[in-house]
Amino acid sequence: MFPPIPSFQTSRLIAVAARPAMGKTPFLCALAQERSNQYPVLIKSLEYSEKQILNKLSYPVESILIDDAPHLSFQELESCVRDMVVTHRIKTVIIDYVNLIRDIEADAIFSALKSLAQELDIEIIAGVLVPRRQDGVKDPTVTLADLPMKGTEPIDEFIPLESQMQYCV
Repeated sequence: MFPPIPSFQTSRLIAVAARPAMGKTPFLCALAQERSNQYPVLIKSLEYSEKQILNKLSYPVESILIDDAPHLSFQELESCVRDMVVTHRIKTVIIDYVNLIRDIEADAIFSALKSLAQELDIEIIAGVLVPRRQDGVKDPTVTLADLPMKGTEPIDEFIPLESQMQYCV
C-alpha cells in the first residue's frame, strides 16, 4: 500500500525520497497514473528505459508521456520540460531521479526545479535516491536531513518511502 497521494497543486515541488530498492519508481508511477486521470503527465526517467517504466505502470495510460534520455544536464531537462508543457499541456512532471541530473550543483537542484514549476505553473515531483547508511545500521527511515543535496527549503512536500514491502505494487 502506498502512502496517501498528495493533492494536485500547480507551482509546487514534491520530493519523494527513499533508500535503494524501497519502491520509489513504482510509487512515482502510481502518482503519474493518478494524475493522468485529469491531464497529461510527463515521466522523465534518468534511470530506467521507457519499456521498464511501462512495466512498472499498473495499466497503460495514453496521457502519460515517458522520456528516458539518460545523463541529462539541467539545461537539457529544462528544455525538454518546457517543450512538453507547451506541446502536450503537461501539468505534472515526474523526474526519476534527480540525483542523476548533471551540470548543476547538488545544492541548487531543488531551487532550480521549484523556479521551473513556478514559471511554467506546473507540479514537479522529484524522486530522490538516499544512499544507504554508512554506519551499518539497517534503518530505512529517511528524513530531509538524509537527502544527498542540501538546500531543501524550496520543497513544498516531502514524502519519505521507508519499506519496500509496503510500497511496491
